[in-house]
Amino acid sequence: MGLTISRPNCDTPSFFSLIPNDLLIEIVTRLSVEDLARCRCVSKQWASVLRHRLTNSSTSPRLLFTFHLNGTWVFFSAPQPQSLDQNYSCLLTAEYHMCFPTRDCGSRGICPPVWGLICNRKRGFVICNPSTGEYKTLPNPTWIHAEMTTFFGFDPVGKQYKVLCVNVYKSPVFRYARVLTLGTGKLSWRKITCSRPYDPWWDVGICISGVLYYIAHERNRHRDCLIVCFVLSSEKFEFITPPPIEKLWCTKLINYKAKLGVFVTFLFTEKTESIELWVLDDAEEGRWSKHIYILPPIWKNLAAAEAMFHFVGMTRNGEIVLSSFIPSDPLYVLIYNVERHTFIKARIQGFGSRTGSGIYTFIDYIENLIHM
Repeated sequence: MGLTISRPNCDTPSFFSLIPNDLLIEIVTRLSVEDLARCRCVSKQWASVLRHRLTNSSTSPRLLFTFHLNGTWVFFSAPQPQSLDQNYSCLLTAEYHMCFPTRDCGSRGICPPVWGLICNRKRGFVICNPSTGEYKTLPNPTWIHAEMTTFFGFDPVGKQYKVLCVNVYKSPVFRYARVLTLGTGKLSWRKITCSRPYDPWWDVGICISGVLYYIAHERNRHRDCLIVCFVLSSEKFEFITPPPIEKLWCTKLINYKAKLGVFVTFLFTEKTESIELWVLDDAEEGRWSKHIYILPPIWKNLAAAEAMFHFVGMTRNGEIVLSSFIPSDPLYVLIYNVERHTFIKARIQGFGSRTGSGIYTFIDYIENLIHM
């Protein structure tokens, strides 16, 4: 049952200031997302306190799940388990948030969440906020064709969300790209250029501290890979020499404790014995460090529950997260603490019976209660 907020018969605007901010925060941490959104409407003081507390808090990250069903993207979330000094299992129930219509049904249809917001990748761009259940359609980019890549990030300098869309043109001199900034009045796409010709491998990137990273190869030189950096504040392109990995396009870029990481092992079976990770220690010098993690014996028993797990990411606490991908209820998520060598096996139920595309899992999702 939802919380009903009724305004008392009081003419003094300072009435709501009688509740200390510490007590207010203690109360609202026990409420649902929907009730929290209602509380923000009580007064300007409440809205300010809740916005600061709940949009910047990283103490309660969640797992976010999405999948394509009957022409829509559907979103659920569940608490993100915290690791202990021992192995353990837990059962969690996923909470339904929202859905929005889309023509995308293929793989990689959703950009990773950035400070609570989500952007889809293909035609008919939509920005959504699963916490509030809101979504908005972006201006139709009529210049887009089939060969395009899309990335979504947040600029901490200008405090703005931005969408980067890159088309693959045949010009050997430069490539065009478009940028759209949210929250700037009338939304429009702006053209920018990059003097170094390249082609992104996939439209899978990551935003770290205001920089979008993604893998590409030199134009007409498919074996020569590089990592593209798009600085959101200056809207300039930079390039990084990748680590010495034979098949860079088969890896995944991750946020490794606020540094760029390249995760080599993407799919996991019970035969997987180790994990290889490269971390960018110095971008200017292109210096990388290599990390190898040996999986403990218990891994084979855990992996037997599924034919295959896929790599999701690394939490801000340095834990590796794996998830089953095939549609199922419950869904299995494994969290491996590389320092303690312990596993959490989480069974996530509540998705219901369904068929179709796989379930995409995102980590460290922070609920954002700011209305769009």
